[in-house]
Amino acid sequence: MRNRTRHLVLAAAVLVCAAVLRPAPAHAHGSTITFTLAGDGAGRVRAVATWTDDGHRVTVPVDVTLTATAAQAGPTTRIGPARMPALPGGTSVYESTTLLPVGRWDVTVQAAEPALGYGHLQLDVGTSYVGFPPDFPPTEPAGPTAAHTITTWAAWAIGALLVALLALAALARRTRSPAR
Repeated sequence: MRNRTRHLVLAAAVLVCAAVLRPAPAHAHGSTITFTLAGDGAGRVRAVATWTDDGHRVTVPVDVTLTATAAQAGPTTRIGPARMPALPGGTSVYESTTLLPVGRWDVTVQAAEPALGYGHLQLDVGTSYVGFPPDFPPTEPAGPTAAHTITTWAAWAIGALLVALLALAALARRTRSPAR
């Protein structure tokens, strides 16, 4: 009977350790997309698609549309929705094919697939090309997120604690059992 109890306790301990020390699941990027926008000064707009939750670039094709509304007084001028194709190379950077006329514009970029996405920028368009900002597109965050690091560390700490408790329980049981 004692052997059966030991085997059940050992099986339970193995199951608990396996549950705690299992490989961490792949962390999904999230369910929404954020667009970071920039203009070149002459009416062209670029948008970088990143996952809102972790800031990583969206590496799958995104159906991106641009809508722009003139921000100056007078009759409302609206451009779009116009499709924004990706730049060659799969960089998750999208560029408008429609040039915005000179003026101040409220630019909105949206996506519905593979996830909902949104970005907004108020943009001044002049008569000359000044180029996109030197820090555009922004760099991706490096390494795992803080939540992933904490989750991994906590799982290992709990597993080590369980192993130590099982070892202490085995030692205590061994010292209490009569010699054979």
